[in-house]
Order: sequence, then structure tokens, then C-alpha cells
Amino acid sequence: MKKKLIIAAVIIVLLITGVILYSHFVGTKGLIVKESKIVNKKLPESFNGFKVVHFSDLHYGSTINEKELKKIVKEINKYHPDIVVFTGDLLSDKKIKTEKVIGELNKIEASSGIYYVSGKNDSDKTSMILNKTNFINMDNTSKLIYYKGSTPINIIGYGKEVTNDSEYFSILLTHNPDHHSKISNDLTLAGMTHGNQINLPLINKIIDVDGADYDDNYYQYKNHDLYISNGLGTTKYQFRLFSHPSINVYRLYNN
Repeated sequence: MKKKLIIAAVIIVLLITGVILYSHFVGTKGLIVKESKIVNKKLPESFNGFKVVHFSDLHYGSTINEKELKKIVKEINKYHPDIVVFTGDLLSDKKIKTEKVIGELNKIEASSGIYYVSGKNDSDKTSMILNKTNFINMDNTSKLIYYKGSTPINIIGYGKEVTNDSEYFSILLTHNPDHHSKISNDLTLAGMTHGNQINLPLINKIIDVDGADYDDNYYQYKNHDLYISNGLGTTKYQFRLFSHPSINVYRLYNN
């Protein structure tokens, strides 16, 4: 009996050790691309097939280094996006050398612009980096984008002073998914949750990332859709389990 208990204890320890090692060395790697078709009758016909690439929570300096960032940029450009949006939390290590980050981010290409909103952990250093790239700061502002026609769509960056009384199809960019209903929009793109980072079957989330209470990547509401990025880096602990780093590709259609 004692021998069986020892064997069982050893097996449990090995399993736990295996999960920990997998979560750190495998779970944080292997970039996934999540593709979605978004249909909304309010979208102008000229925007049919419009491609949006969304990434979030890079946390450069955590499990994301220069090598990983190169892969991410290459993957983004592979889809030849019309716009690229970043929904916050650029850095994890505030002491990193900025030149390499700026250099890689400047390789991102999009025919109709590259946009970002700030995250909870972003700082003046984040702004300094992104201001040296092609990214357009959308914090507390909005911008009309035209594409193959005379009717635009509206890109809105979350902020306490920004509102949307636009007649046009509107995309809200925000770090915190809780903001999805605070400004009128047709499509909200958010980050922050990291897909809960560590999940177990039936138990689901283990780490409560920034208090965000969202277990899924997509939510449908009466007036709009909410998509939440799993993010790329890590926070609190450098582990991911059943929540691989990912970017999102959305193709927009009006029917």
C-alpha cells in the first residue's frame, strides 16, 4: 500500500512538473492566427472583403523577444491587411532597448493605416516608441477611413471624452473589453484578458488577468459584436496553457 502511494505521489509530481514546463516552454510559443468573417449590413459595399489584423498585449520583454516579434510582424504582413490595430500593453520590461522594437514595428504594412490605443500598463515610453513608428494614436479620438468608395467607416479609440454619433459603420478600439458598451459602435476589438493565460478543462481560468471577467474570445450583443484578443506576451507569470499567443484576422462583409 505504501509503495503504491509513493508511486502515485511521484506520478502526480511528474505530471505537475510536466504541465509547468509545457506551459512555460511550449504554451507561450506557437503563434496562432484566428480568422473570422464579420457580416454587418451597415458596412458599405465598397468595404466588402476589407481585412483587419488585430493584435494586443505584446508585453515585449516577457515571453516575447526580438525573435518572436519578427515572427509576429512577418505573420501580420502575410495577410496583406487593409488596417492593423493594436489594443495596448506594449512592454513588460521598461528597461528594454527601444531601437529593435521600433525597427520591427516599422515593418508592419497596411494599405489603409496602422492604429493603436493605450493599455493599462502603457507608459510615456510606450508612446515614445509608437510615435516613432507608423502607428496612429487613437486614444480618445476617431477617424473616418475610405476604401474603394465615397462612404467611409469610423475608427474610434476609447476615451472618456470621445463619443460616436456617426451614421457610419464604426469599429471601437479599446484595451479593456468592459468598455464595449460605453460608446455606440458596431464592432469592438479589445485585449487585456490574455485568454486567461492558464486554463484547465472544466476549471477554465486559473489566473485572473487584470480582473477581466471574460472567458471567451467572442460575444454577440444586440447592437454590436465584441472580439477579444488572446494577446501575445504574458503578465504576472510567464506561463500559458490552452491559451496560445495569437493574432486575429477579420474579414468584413455587408451580406
